[in-house]
Amino acid sequence: MPRFLLSLCLLFISLYPTLAESPLRVMSYNIRYGTANDGENHWNKRKEFMVDVIQQAKPDLLGTQETLAFQRDYLLKELKHYETFGVGRDDGNEKGEMAALYYHKDRFEKQAGGHFWLSPTPEKVGSKGWDAALPRIATWVKLKDKQSSDAKPILFLNTHFDHMGKKARQESASLIRQKLSELGAGCYLIVTGDFNAGEASEPYQALFADVAGKPSSIVDTYRLAHPTKGKNEGTFNGFKPASTEGNRIDWIGCSRDLKVKEASIDHTIREGKVASDHFAIFTVLERGVSQPAAQAKTKIDVMLTAGATKAPEAPRYSPPGTQIKLQETVQKELAGQDHLLGEVKLGLNKKPIRLVLARSEAGKPYDQLYLENDGKFSKVQTVKPSVNRGKFWSSFEAKLLIEHADKDVQDYPVSLWVVTEKEDEKPAVVRYSRRGYLSGPVKLGEKEFTLVVSDSNNDGKIGPGDWWQLGVAGKPATNMRNIGDFLWAGGQAWKLEMTGTNGRHATLTSHHPGMTEEEDTIQRDSLRADRLAKRAEKPVAFRKDVDNAIADARKKKQPYFLKFETDWCMPCKQMTSLVFTADDVVQSSQGIVCIIIDGDERKDLVTKHQVKGYPTGILFDGEGKEITRYVGYQSVKATTGFLGKAKR
Repeated sequence: MPRFLLSLCLLFISLYPTLAESPLRVMSYNIRYGTANDGENHWNKRKEFMVDVIQQAKPDLLGTQETLAFQRDYLLKELKHYETFGVGRDDGNEKGEMAALYYHKDRFEKQAGGHFWLSPTPEKVGSKGWDAALPRIATWVKLKDKQSSDAKPILFLNTHFDHMGKKARQESASLIRQKLSELGAGCYLIVTGDFNAGEASEPYQALFADVAGKPSSIVDTYRLAHPTKGKNEGTFNGFKPASTEGNRIDWIGCSRDLKVKEASIDHTIREGKVASDHFAIFTVLERGVSQPAAQAKTKIDVMLTAGATKAPEAPRYSPPGTQIKLQETVQKELAGQDHLLGEVKLGLNKKPIRLVLARSEAGKPYDQLYLENDGKFSKVQTVKPSVNRGKFWSSFEAKLLIEHADKDVQDYPVSLWVVTEKEDEKPAVVRYSRRGYLSGPVKLGEKEFTLVVSDSNNDGKIGPGDWWQLGVAGKPATNMRNIGDFLWAGGQAWKLEMTGTNGRHATLTSHHPGMTEEEDTIQRDSLRADRLAKRAEKPVAFRKDVDNAIADARKKKQPYFLKFETDWCMPCKQMTSLVFTADDVVQSSQGIVCIIIDGDERKDLVTKHQVKGYPTGILFDGEGKEITRYVGYQSVKATTGFLGKAKR
């Protein structure tokens, strides 16, 4: 070969590197929908700035969120070397926001592409999923890299999770994981998006963590490049350039056969402004180097037995009562009278368990419990009924025999109780709740711990969603979580898997959640904002003379607020302590007659105002017309807004 031809070939090779040397530059950007009333930050005043930010990053692949059709087209016009793909989430055409993506047309050739909606019916155009506030969409393309001699294509997927629906975000993450498996077989995988969730969230775990022992097909590129979490990782800024300390809710994921060379959050500022209410995120990838499936993990097998009722590690919580319907029956062989029969199905095999309630004396509360065994009923307990909050209570304790696997029968201790308004009333239901738990010893380092598992829904089985805790042996545990979620013990995060349904064999596996225990605690504290709220000198002044207070408010034509609660309602106590002592709430209550009502004492008002649960708050105008109401715990912010409606 002539020397000048050889030199030319070498020059050509240097200009077009091989696959292993060719980086992929990927960017994700929530660009803020262009019709928002953003004043000085309106789309028309920042769109050129945004193009500059994108061009400076020189992405090969760009995923955008909140993109309307005219924004998609504007970016395509300004980004000269790109092709775009995206449809509106409302109609699958041009209507509504898009998860529009862009790819460098000089480098990539589109082989396939499509869209699916984040819902139980992903192929249904415009479908809204679970508890989502809006329809949400994912857009994908399969690309051939023209620079590569490798025939393996790239599956590039871009999405935007719902901002309101917690379940929707988790289910959307599971759906994306499933779709990557279906669409991405034999492909490099790249995922971009605004996920409206931080690293401690269930969607993050569903997308990146092991599920049932199986590692995810993608890794979080930013966390892989920055193993230690920093202070300035927030990606939503609300058009405030200094807002960098929130959650990192925008992510780029890639398959394990891609190496993360670089990952960053773009904090570009111009004249004191940013180009969007999100910071763009960016990563540089190389192919041909596999990422580890996970950090090295420790597995500990634990055998569990029935725990002692009064042991220090015994759970301090029990599930709400489950109802068993009762019907009249004739059981001549049993003592007592007015027999009532009930049936419950528990355990893996759900073998029916029948019980009979009876009373010893006519016109008196039910006080006898019988259980069936081998086709015959035998008395379990006779109790002394009590009167509590004006109702008649009969409480029993029993051990139910529950079948799991073949010939595996276990005791299942429960509490049962009957409540009636009148002494001679025949109850329609008996309620029960599991009383027992299972525990086993665990050694973590040099310390002894106790693993505890317990049923959370009274179904007689131990598995995902039930409760577990891991505390220092001989001391109460404070880290109760649901099976499937991780918890901290001995300075390490752990996950738990159960073998079978009887709760006798468990496996602890070390877990790496990408955050510290302190960060996890803060993110899980749903009342944190209320705890940190500024306190007033005096709490909201509630009147207890209910009838007179209402009459006074009506006479003076003042708005009034009825707060229904009971002395056994924990959310009521939390609001009393955290919400009605907050300065913002106290200020909002000025000019409103605030009245507290015990729901157990004033059943007439509970019925009149159709109170269904506690706490309930009802706001009235000066004419006595209901303005609005709430049920359940309300935050300081929500309560401030609630009371503010009386003044509009």
